[in-house]
Amino acid sequence: MADDVGNDRSRWKKYLRLWRETQWSSRLHPDMHFVEVLTDADIPRFASNARGEGTDNENRMAMSRSIGFFGTYTVDEKGEFSGNRVEGATFPNWVGSVRTRDDLRLVVDGNRMTEQFRRPEGTEIRIEWQRVK
Repeated sequence: MADDVGNDRSRWKKYLRLWRETQWSSRLHPDMHFVEVLTDADIPRFASNARGEGTDNENRMAMSRSIGFFGTYTVDEKGEFSGNRVEGATFPNWVGSVRTRDDLRLVVDGNRMTEQFRRPEGTEIRIEWQRVK
């Protein structure tokens, strides 16, 4: 999902429509920490079989089609999400970034969580997560 697809909605639909195409993990822990990892299941394996020895194309594909980040989050007096701070990320420019409710909204309704955010260039993204039992 981290692919820089801009306004190419068909590309986003590929990522968002079928969860079996995207391997992901998102966890909000009670100690106010979170971790989120998203990867495209269709990324081809590196020919070298070594993480640090991919070709330029392999590295670009891996970087543009996956993202992992972790940090802390806050809730308001009603227990609703109010923001987060990224402490580490596979995309180094995100480290230290703070997002408030104006930038990122998380709404939990039963077994569903809706995540809505605005990318720095203005693109609005909406993801619906469903708890798997």
